[in-house]
Amino acid sequence: MGIKIRRRINLDKNARDIRGNLTRALEAALIDEATEISQRTRDGKTITGKDFKEYSEGYAKFKTKRGRNLRPDLTFTGNMLASIASNVKQLKDKIQGKIFFSSAKEAEKAGFNQALRPFFGLSAKQVARIKQKLKEALRK
Repeated sequence: MGIKIRRRINLDKNARDIRGNLTRALEAALIDEATEISQRTRDGKTITGKDFKEYSEGYAKFKTKRGRNLRPDLTFTGNMLASIASNVKQLKDKIQGKIFFSSAKEAEKAGFNQALRPFFGLSAKQVARIKQKLKEALRK
């Protein structure tokens, strides 16, 4: 004696649904973490949470003449941090997400700043949050 249950499962649809959930979750996570990078930088902190190195004497004078604050926050105009963007692509067998600078000019500035004050990157805590959001999306 037994019980038979017959149910057709549309694996293609399920795979599309899962991929869609993961894509949306990754998009949301990357937007959140890009915002976190910007905020952390405005707070004068490196990826690891340490305070930024002070500005050089010459650059501090330059900023003072232009009425800017002297706390290192990499926001002389705000354009560099404003150009931080993210996107997610669905490829054949994977989903790829990235955080980047949408302006080549701002990316060049960021490269210079990154060498002196590492700000652009994900901390271990940020990576863990992204992973958690993706796990939650898989459960849906």
